[in-house]
Amino acid sequence: MTVRPSFLVVALCLGSLFDWQPVRSGEQALSALLRPTDGLVQVCLPTFTEPEQTRRALAVREAREAWGSWEIALRSGARSSDARRELAVVPVVEPRRSAQELIVRVPPGAVLAGAAVTSHGVLLGFLRPWRRDAERVESGGLARVALLGNPKARPVAAEWRASAESPAVHFLLTSGAEGPTIAHTSREGVLASGQLAYTRDASMFGDALPGGLLLGRVKQKDASDIPGGALAESRQREGKLESLVDAYTLDHVVLEVDVGVPWEIRETSCRAFASTSRRGRLRLDAGMWNGIASQDLVVQDGVFIGQVKAAGPWSSEVHRELPPGKVLVVSPEGEVVSTTPLSADWPRDWVPQVGWRVVVGHRVYGGFLAGEIREVGPRGFSVERPLLDPEGDLQVFER
Repeated sequence: MTVRPSFLVVALCLGSLFDWQPVRSGEQALSALLRPTDGLVQVCLPTFTEPEQTRRALAVREAREAWGSWEIALRSGARSSDARRELAVVPVVEPRRSAQELIVRVPPGAVLAGAAVTSHGVLLGFLRPWRRDAERVESGGLARVALLGNPKARPVAAEWRASAESPAVHFLLTSGAEGPTIAHTSREGVLASGQLAYTRDASMFGDALPGGLLLGRVKQKDASDIPGGALAESRQREGKLESLVDAYTLDHVVLEVDVGVPWEIRETSCRAFASTSRRGRLRLDAGMWNGIASQDLVVQDGVFIGQVKAAGPWSSEVHRELPPGKVLVVSPEGEVVSTTPLSADWPRDWVPQVGWRVVVGHRVYGGFLAGEIREVGPRGFSVERPLLDPEGDLQVFER
């Protein structure tokens, strides 16, 4: 049986179209053959006019400003406990609901074990080292956050007030099987459901946790939760704490790091083959031998181009879709909302509009322009991605 060349060509084309892995790997290996003809193709591609470059630069600057204002809002309400440390916004790598913890990426060697982790001034939990005797996150750049309610989380000195003029009611917030639990309420205090609780300044006892961090909302225990006698008194002095933030939905949190310690990040520069610069995918003239890996981000002059789908020895394939997770949506009035393109994840009573800008962020380089909303439907919105400048270099770095 013989295979006609025409059938083979059709099969290879279909394999490429539907991302059949053996065909894609072959294309990756043969991509170096594009180098001699790439210059001829690039001459035929349109370039940006000066007004287009000006508008693009303005949009990039506004995207960076939006990301900066969002980071400031994320750090608001919290403060560092020492002048040698500062608040940093770090990405959440993996939420672990069953273990009541988050896995976050941090600068190696710059974070103390037990550091408070917050979001918009709300205390979420505390950093835990991988080794019990470790004082810092020294290598790997990953750390665990024991959320409030986790049995491994430390107790917190807390308080609530009925009003600004009322005396503070002190209590100890502990963690256990029932989640964050209120215990050891001061004698003059009586719990009232619905009151907001905050951390209490206990520095005189050697506790470096700043006061004023929001913990959650006080809730009295139900009668079924307190067996035995003295029910009324127990309900007045013991209770639970309802969190105001679902920590498992966050993609960034705030914690203390040493001032001036840089992130360890892998980065390289390259160019895209002009003959493959399609809107949906493109191919780079650098690969694993140049330090590029799968899932790396590709950026050009502050514009998010795409994410590396597969990296070969000397070339890489980039898909131009938005990275998974949340993005920032910026309205013309400057309102910044962190959400996903899916309507199920949008805040209540919030609907984006066509033309609003979309920003993708990075823990080191800040915000990148990812495009503008092209269409809004019942299931979500789609994004019109910026065009690639065929004459410009690309920056590739780990996410």
